[in-house]
Amino acid sequence: MNNETNTVYTSTTNDGIYRWYGFSGTSELGCGGKVLGRLPGGCSNLGLYGERIQCIRWCSTWMHDDHSCNVMGQG
Repeated sequence: MNNETNTVYTSTTNDGIYRWYGFSGTSELGCGGKVLGRLPGGCSNLGLYGERIQCIRWCSTWMHDDHSCNVMGQG
């Protein structure tokens, strides 16, 4: 994340199984607040979803995975 340019760059693309998501806040364990939306990959504006992205998280669409989107409230 770059606060000077108001952007975040994700070098790993969304591959259909794993995806980057932006969150409105941070927590003791990582990202917190609400899920703002899925990042498209590459360079994204931190205000992409009308609210500033404070944290990003890589998650899996596999429900049995500890890092699943389902665990963070994304189905």
